[in-house]
Amino acid sequence: MAELGPEYKDFDITNWFGFFAPANVPEDIRKRLNQTAVAALKEVTVITRVAEQGAEAVGNSPEEFAAFIRAEVEICPHRQGDGSARKSVGNRRH
Repeated sequence: MAELGPEYKDFDITNWFGFFAPANVPEDIRKRLNQTAVAALKEVTVITRVAEQGAEAVGNSPEEFAAFIRAEVEICPHRQGDGSARKSVGNRRH
């Protein structure tokens, strides 16, 4: 990215994936979904498969993930949910 100019010298972007549920999901179900997902991400086969793809399986709490998303929005305003990121890639659905 440095070839694009000095404003890109510290450019860094990573892909991440997460599980989301509707806001009105009861707390006990939300906890169970999170516990199940975190347990799966600790399985040796999952860790190995994810690492083979050059990634790292994290598996954290919903609160930690929410804080991560807020931080991402701060550094990448196009992720603020106003549809601008979708518009920039042609609003494709797969």
